[in-house]
Amino acid sequence: MFVGWTIVGVFDCWIATAYSYVADTTESSIRTRYFAFLTAAIGSGFIISPATSGLFSGISPATPLY
Repeated sequence: MFVGWTIVGVFDCWIATAYSYVADTTESSIRTRYFAFLTAAIGSGFIISPATSGLFSGISPATPLY
């Protein structure tokens, strides 16, 4: 359980890190565009991941875990 919470703690702030990187590395004139791309990528990941897990669950109930 300790190892699991350690992994969660390490990977918990990846969205904030991605937004800070975009804010620090882009010019102010195109920053909004890159924020929109990043938001779209994160949102599509929240849609595609459960869909692929559902497809893989047809093979075996344990397949989405891998």
